Amino acid sequence: MIPGRLHHLSLLLAPLFLLPSSPPPILSPCFHLPTPTLAPSSPSSSPLPPRPLSSWDPAADPCSSWRGVSCRGGHVARLVLVGLRLDGPIHHLAGLPRLALLSLNNNSFSSPLHRLDLSLSPWRAHLKHLHLSHNRFSGPFPASFLCLRRLRRLDLAGNLISGTIPPEIGLLLRRLLTLRLEENELGGAIPVSVGSIPGLTDLNVSHNRLVGEIPRQLSSFAPSSFAANPGLCGDSLLRRCLKNWTASCDRRPPPMVNGRKIRKWVAAIAGAISATIAAAAAVAMVALLCLKRRAKNREMEIAENGRKDGEEAEEAEEGGRMELFEGCGRFALEDLMRGSAEMLGRGAVGSTYRVVMEGRSGGGGGGGEEGEEEGEGEEWEGGGRVP
Repeated sequence: MIPGRLHHLSLLLAPLFLLPSSPPPILSPCFHLPTPTLAPSSPSSSPLPPRPLSSWDPAADPCSSWRGVSCRGGHVARLVLVGLRLDGPIHHLAGLPRLALLSLNNNSFSSPLHRLDLSLSPWRAHLKHLHLSHNRFSGPFPASFLCLRRLRRLDLAGNLISGTIPPEIGLLLRRLLTLRLEENELGGAIPVSVGSIPGLTDLNVSHNRLVGEIPRQLSSFAPSSFAANPGLCGDSLLRRCLKNWTASCDRRPPPMVNGRKIRKWVAAIAGAISATIAAAAAVAMVALLCLKRRAKNREMEIAENGRKDGEEAEEAEEGGRMELFEGCGRFALEDLMRGSAEMLGRGAVGSTYRVVMEGRSGGGGGGGEEGEEEGEGEEWEGGGRVP
């Protein structure tokens, strides 16, 4: 291991060194530890717990003896300080040239993250894991984090981060596998670009103030990933969005439509449509039956009239009974049919006709022109009633 390089690392990590005395206990101008409660010394009193970073001795090799420090090739590659109740700014750590993993979860850091300038930081080329959850980091989402193109896991859960999620986050951080932003104060919509991150398998934005429709590309994530955001809607939450509403960065949640109410409205509309169709079908059926009945009655009437006409014709052909008025001669029905008849009227008991008959010659079988002229010159006129 090169001595000059180790000395350089010691200088970078010197602000993390815990001074053993001087109340209140301080970890340099950067990190502070809570002051332990001191009890009067007595034989029965228990010893105070050891300092969390008591192993950080500037004279010692950081790569072999400092707590939470792991090195690779003589450079600090991993720094894991979890649950130590540390406090203070973290910008000094941005100078570590080969840092690939930084985990400061469950501490008491409260500096504004957006002031962390990584524009010239070596983190841009090497940092892959950044875990800062459950602290009190504040301010908007740090835009400088979008420069960490090799970042795979970003955990900012449980802080006081406000503002909106950068729309281009999914376009710039293409290697993300984990994105945890739950339990913050983020507003606005979930960027559509988050759904385009190819390897994203761990996503949680619950317990924020997000609004709008969840991108359809994120429908494979569990509803718990989006819970406790009253303004969110979409297939993942089984909560429909209004068609005429578009997502915005307004923190006020849009008017939402409860899924149960929608189902009731749909059922009511479907019932009304079904009732209308049934009523229309019933009216059409009644009208069809009436038309059929009228047509049947018409056919029966025509058939009855035809039957009556047929009976009258049959009676006429078979020689129906005829009554002649007094003074009229007797004629056969065939003779009457050859005469010209005129109906005089029709009553309840029959019809009255006036028939003019051509006379016959009285000369027996003598024919010729004389008999013909004589026969043509005589006419018989009579009346009768046919029942």
